[in-house]
Amino acid sequence: METQEYYQRTKNIEPRSWQQVRSLLEKDWMHLIGREDCITKEYEKHQSWLAGEWASINDYVLAKFFDFSVVTENGLKIAKNTKSETEELVYKITVNEYPYFVDKSISHYVLWSLSPLTPDKVESCLEKNFNSQQQE
Repeated sequence: METQEYYQRTKNIEPRSWQQVRSLLEKDWMHLIGREDCITKEYEKHQSWLAGEWASINDYVLAKFFDFSVVTENGLKIAKNTKSETEELVYKITVNEYPYFVDKSISHYVLWSLSPLTPDKVESCLEKNFNSQQQE
């Protein structure tokens, strides 16, 4: 059985298999999946840029993925919702711009949501998105 120490030692050296990813997630050890060093550097650079440009990561996410308007206050960008309630986009699925170091056969997506989602709703979102892509 692979231990936490093993995963820590190898997290930036070898890509994780699907079986390893599942095992790590089941143990709540997501931080041990790791990213390749070059991806980690890009991620940290992006985080630094966000901290200097945006009031919060949440504001950035709302503007980028949900098309909220942007205003600047005290030199930082803030997302403002100018859409009516009936126009709301509840969730969006995107390819992870800074993926974890996993086998090349694994695609890494992020599910963004404007509100908390139950496990059933997450499943429904994924089925709707990926089943419709396969049918095209």
